[in-house]
Amino acid sequence: MKGKTERNRRQWRFTIRNKLLITSLAILIIPTLLVGSMSIWISAREGDRQTETNLRNTVQMASELIVSFEDAVKKGSISKEDAQEKMKQLLLGPKQGDGTRTINTNIDIGEHGYFFVLNDQGDLVAHPSQEGEPFWDKQTSDGFYHIRDMLQKGKQPGGGVTVYRWPLPDSKADAMKIAYSLRNPEWGWTIVAGSYIKDYNAGQQRIVQGIVYTLLGGIAAGGIIVILFAMRLTRPLIQLTQQARQVAAGDLSQRAIAIHSRDEIGDLYDSFQIMHSGLRELSQGLLSHADALSSASRDLSVTFGETTAATDQISVSAQEVALSNNTQKRSLQESTYAMEELSVSAHRIASTSSTALEASQVTLTQAEHGNGLISQSTEQMVAVSTTVGDLSLIVNQLNERSHQIGEIIDAMTAISSQTNLLALNAAIEAARAGEEGKGFAVVADEIRKLAERSRISAMEVTELIQAILADINKAAIAMEQGEQEVQAGVDSIRHSGEAFQRILIATRSAVYHVKETSTAAEQISASSQEFNASLQEIDHMAVRSNDLAQTISTATAGQLAAVEEISASADSMRLISEEMLLLVKRFKL
Repeated sequence: MKGKTERNRRQWRFTIRNKLLITSLAILIIPTLLVGSMSIWISAREGDRQTETNLRNTVQMASELIVSFEDAVKKGSISKEDAQEKMKQLLLGPKQGDGTRTINTNIDIGEHGYFFVLNDQGDLVAHPSQEGEPFWDKQTSDGFYHIRDMLQKGKQPGGGVTVYRWPLPDSKADAMKIAYSLRNPEWGWTIVAGSYIKDYNAGQQRIVQGIVYTLLGGIAAGGIIVILFAMRLTRPLIQLTQQARQVAAGDLSQRAIAIHSRDEIGDLYDSFQIMHSGLRELSQGLLSHADALSSASRDLSVTFGETTAATDQISVSAQEVALSNNTQKRSLQESTYAMEELSVSAHRIASTSSTALEASQVTLTQAEHGNGLISQSTEQMVAVSTTVGDLSLIVNQLNERSHQIGEIIDAMTAISSQTNLLALNAAIEAARAGEEGKGFAVVADEIRKLAERSRISAMEVTELIQAILADINKAAIAMEQGEQEVQAGVDSIRHSGEAFQRILIATRSAVYHVKETSTAAEQISASSQEFNASLQEIDHMAVRSNDLAQTISTATAGQLAAVEEISASADSMRLISEEMLLLVKRFKL
């Protein structure tokens, strides 16, 4: 029901055709009605004026006849009574036996029109049927004293018109009647001529009917012309409207309609066709570009996903490098502490070796002085034995420390290899990232170089440690031999003075080995200092590598955020392109 009402409302809305019809018909009808009304009004007015003029002329002619008869009376040619009777016969007709008079047909004042004459008292001096009757008090059906009005108007210069209602002949119905009265002072008569207005309006009515028929015919013909013109004018607009609705609904596949017009409607049609072609080309271009944009957005999203994964991997690798650097730093700190202890031990070995050398020299001197100093030599040998034992213990500890340093160097070598591998992975990932990863490639190459230097330094330290271990092994062997020989010398001194020569030889040998031990201890001390310096350099390199790893991690985090933001923008662009594709697909090409 609501849809039907809406359709009816659209059917009866003020379209251009309806507006054109209403406006054109109004322009046609209103002036026509105005012209017709004015024509009818002017015709009626002129008819009334003509009627009044005719009645006035007729009455004035009758009055002039009275003047002529009065002149004849004055000349004695005719009596006044005969003159008055003859005047009555001219106005009406001869008097009949019943006192009535026939109406003179030669005088045309309307179908029911006639003359009658009144005196100043309102009596009918001459009348077709009521001659001699008093009419002073006669009233119309609406109470109008028409006789008195006629007498009054007749006394005016030139006379006057009286309009009143009077019953129609053979009918009780009233009709409007018009009469013109003029008083003749010669006889004191008021001559009245009148008839029903409809008798005078018959011609006017025919004129009015002709005007009305002409107006109606003109309106009908004009209406047909206006309707045909409006239909011809609005038919292209209706077709354009239908095509525009199809375009608004997204249908751009309809063919162009044929409109042959050289006016503004033709220009509108040409402009619409240009717009239609432009929209079609635009929709085709948008559809093509929307497909390409959607595909590119999807590819871009996939690429950014891979870039994000690579960036995540770089970040993880950088964090692992930083963690490894921290571990390496702790290991280097432990190695530094160990090397400091090794240096202290080396100094102790050198000091002990010096003491042992002095003691051996003293022992040798005492041995050479003679057997008398055997007791003193025995005590010194006991001291030497104790010192050699301590030195042997220190050498064994130094040997264990050297093995620990070797393990640390192996760990450093492994860390350097792992750092080199991580730097290589970071360089590979940076190469995948393209232009965005050039900075990471430089950092990764720097890390790889630092790792290579760490590996080379570790190998050099390993070689030094191996040399130190060899010397320490020699010192340990010498210590063991010296201890055995000192012990043998002590035993020999205790058991027999005959062994004094062997003690001397052993003491000399001990002096020789102590010298070698002192030299080795000094070499160990110098090597420890060099190794400590190398460890400090490695520590600085590890700190720098850690800083670089932190820089890589920070830069990777920033790049990851930027990549995620760009990825979000790519996803947004993909959604927009898909929405644009859906909108463009609404158009039917």
